[in-house]
Amino acid sequence: MKITSFKLAILTMTGLLLASCGEESPSPQSALSESSISVPNTPKGLDYAFYKEAIEPIFMRPRGGYIGSDAGCVACHTSQANAPLGLQPLTLEGDRVFWTEAQSRQNFENVAMLVNPSEPDRSRLLMAPLAPAAGGERHSGGIFWDSSNHSEYRLITEWIASGSDTA
Repeated sequence: MKITSFKLAILTMTGLLLASCGEESPSPQSALSESSISVPNTPKGLDYAFYKEAIEPIFMRPRGGYIGSDAGCVACHTSQANAPLGLQPLTLEGDRVFWTEAQSRQNFENVAMLVNPSEPDRSRLLMAPLAPAAGGERHSGGIFWDSSNHSEYRLITEWIASGSDTA
């Protein structure tokens, strides 16, 4: 993926947010290597390929409502120790911004801990960004979906429902 002015703005905003939070960027020694990650192929029976193609990109989309910025979920959920989503830091190589395969698999495993295939609408992954008036929980990062009819909410719900708590 080429770095556009939009992506450059996201990277800049992420850096500013990290600096303003007093968080340090991970050192190269703390970066995960592909060989250091051991994750199941499909936690909770969830479809990893669909996750990587359709769900994971949602975490990089710009959002409003957080202290006047449009930063994506990745801006806070890679650096805050108490943020349950726990996304891996983005990789920047040349003009590309992405998650490596190992990072995506780790993200997938972390996301799987926040879903409930038997009751998708009760999944923490969906509750935090959903407006409290629509049944969601308070989310310090802002409200991303005013209702459960939002296209992202529906897409994630369908993906969660395709899994199984017994897998």
